[in-house]
Amino acid sequence: GGSQANQLASLWVTVLPLAGALFLTGRWPHKLAMLAITTLILNIILLCNSRGAFLASITSAIVFAIIAPKAIRRRVIKLLTLGCVAIWLLLGDPQIVQRFFTTFSETEERDSSAAGRLDYWIAGARMIADYPLGAGGHGFKKVHGPRYIRDVNSQEFSGRSVHNGYINEACEWGLQGFLARIAFIVTGLILALRTARQCAQRNDDTAAVLGCALIASTSAFMVTCL
Repeated sequence: GGSQANQLASLWVTVLPLAGALFLTGRWPHKLAMLAITTLILNIILLCNSRGAFLASITSAIVFAIIAPKAIRRRVIKLLTLGCVAIWLLLGDPQIVQRFFTTFSETEERDSSAAGRLDYWIAGARMIADYPLGAGGHGFKKVHGPRYIRDVNSQEFSGRSVHNGYINEACEWGLQGFLARIAFIVTGLILALRTARQCAQRNDDTAAVLGCALIASTSAFMVTCL
């Protein structure tokens, strides 16, 4: 779901590489449509002001450029440059930039949101140590989490999520469930990359670019889960 700003931005960053793939390989009507849609998506992400989405966008762009077939890599880099220009034109609020750079701040400079999430991660790690096989659905947020959060931060009593998809997966479904899900995703990424390379060897640029876009989209989502 996308009921909150972080969730909404997390969903939209996965669409960006796919829109870029259609811009590269589609006909001119497709290119014009994707140009308009991508601009709107970038504007939504900026308005959501999600640090995770910003980092995910950067990661997906790097992944897209690295795994793109050599025949189209130059076009991919030009597309990413165009995206940077669009972000610069849309970036009118200095608070967005200031919030993004708090991601890399020292301890005393972090805002309360970033500092609090580190406490939740520590609480989640302690729960995994006590329940290595998992505690079931919503095991952290609605059952055990508040107690572990109080141990880390005595001022926090309410039930909150652990704000980390990987830790939450291990809390709910155990280390075995976490490893199984990661293995499932990584296997899919490997197969997608292998297929994209085979398509590139057959000069099927459209399929190759789409495969790279799917990998970039998945990498973006995995960063937002963090």
